[in-house]
Amino acid sequence: MRGMFLVALALALTGAGCDNSSSGDTTPTTIPGPQTTETFSGMVDPGGIDIHNFTIMQPGEIDVVLTATDPPFVMGVGLGTPSASSTCALQLTGNAQAGTTNQLQPATASFTGTACVAVYAIVNQTATVNYTVTVAHP
Repeated sequence: MRGMFLVALALALTGAGCDNSSSGDTTPTTIPGPQTTETFSGMVDPGGIDIHNFTIMQPGEIDVVLTATDPPFVMGVGLGTPSASSTCALQLTGNAQAGTTNQLQPATASFTGTACVAVYAIVNQTATVNYTVTVAHP
């Protein structure tokens, strides 16, 4: 038993003399690439939510723009990943009026695979709202 302890101690001391540190940056790098723009339309009832899935092919920036609402209304928008219960587990949310600029900045995907965008009702919505949202992603 003492022999095994000495071997383990010797290995530990040998490893302690090694320098495995790196002076380089270990932050994951996003690879610039072509953006795919997808347009989704739907309607949201008072208290409701509408979800659309899309596929991210490589890490990078995601731009979400609520481009139209009818009637004009401030809506909730969010990004996340699909959950097992067919909902969208939102990680980034905000309120937006229809416009032409990114409304969830900064949004960066550090993964590839399926993501989701949600448009949802916020306080005081009393009628169904038709909307269009675009998602530009890598």
